[in-house]
Amino acid sequence: MNSSNTIKHVLLVIFLSTNIFLATSSCSGTRKYTARITNSLPRDSAPLHYHCGSDLDFGTKVLREGQTAELELCVSPIVEYSAFFCQLWWGSKNKTFKIFNSKKSDECKSHVCSWSVMSDGIYYQDGPSGKLAKKYDWDSNAM
Repeated sequence: MNSSNTIKHVLLVIFLSTNIFLATSSCSGTRKYTARITNSLPRDSAPLHYHCGSDLDFGTKVLREGQTAELELCVSPIVEYSAFFCQLWWGSKNKTFKIFNSKKSDECKSHVCSWSVMSDGIYYQDGPSGKLAKKYDWDSNAM
């Protein structure tokens, strides 16, 4: 086997190992972050639908009033950039945004990124003692 094939095999093993680590719930060998999405919409309103993912697809789910979903995000130390996206739907409103971005060092310092979904937009809080701040307005669905 020549050195070019050996390098390709080593890179393939590293790539596959990284993806296996990212797919496990323990985040073994990676940095673990938790993203929380809380339905803080008005009482008796339509349910909140969300779909999150990156290279992994967390699927489409529903949150009722007051419910919180937790997503375990595993960021490999050998991958330079990791981003996770979510799309939210509530009645005629929707929003797609990055729920986590490894390049934004000023966000998610606590490793717990909390998002609160309210009728006027999406709010962010870094950890339990962080300040809740509006990050995004809703977009309206085109008819």
